[in-house]
Amino acid sequence: MLLFPLFFLSCNEIIEYSPYDVGLESRNQNSNFIEHLSDFNSQTNDTFSFALLSDPHFYYDELASAIKNINTHKNLAFVFVCGDVTDSGLAREYLFYHNHIKKLKIPCLTLIGNHDYLSNGKIAYQRMFGATNFSFQYGAYHFIAFNNIVWEKGNVCPDFDWLNSQIKTSDKKCVVFSHIPTWTDQFTEKSRSLYSSIVNNPAVAINIHGHQHHYMDTIINDKRYFVTEAVFEREYYIVKMSEETIEIETIKF
Repeated sequence: MLLFPLFFLSCNEIIEYSPYDVGLESRNQNSNFIEHLSDFNSQTNDTFSFALLSDPHFYYDELASAIKNINTHKNLAFVFVCGDVTDSGLAREYLFYHNHIKKLKIPCLTLIGNHDYLSNGKIAYQRMFGATNFSFQYGAYHFIAFNNIVWEKGNVCPDFDWLNSQIKTSDKKCVVFSHIPTWTDQFTEKSRSLYSSIVNNPAVAINIHGHQHHYMDTIINDKRYFVTEAVFEREYYIVKMSEETIEIETIKF
């Protein structure tokens, strides 16, 4: 009898961490943040910078330090997080992540990663951030956030038609964010070939990825690919963009 109240109290913890207990209110955070970017598009100065990071997983101390460091930089337009903001796709992890990024002084856009699909993670992501594919325009660029997860969503092929349409109908240079690089084994030879042909479009200025947890800045078939280091290595990037150039600076913190 004495143990029963303790068991009852412990159930709250069990339920709270359950992968099926999403328990998140609808925030549509990406769309809300994008609305705050619209004022820039009426300006004539097309030079701007944004912060880029990826794969925080459960490394909350490092994420907190990165956010604190980002807040010291003036005139950043926004922050983009290139996926894997959780480790197991749990609602609790999404809330931990949200409680950190809400301390940023500028809008933060969050892409879904393969770890974010685990458990009931896709539902949790959609409730907090909105659609898993989204895009926005800023300055001289069209930014495309592409959900290219395969294995963790039941080997369902990514929506390449959506990506292709976003690139082909844009009247601006495109920046394509996707969590997993095109050359990894998540893609079949056929889908990898299709994927590469789409992002190799001349309209695409750069492809930006996370997932691999190591830095890479390379040219493949005359197209620039940038892969971020993971946040737990205490590294993020400032991307400075003009109409003609893209410069990426590594920030150690």
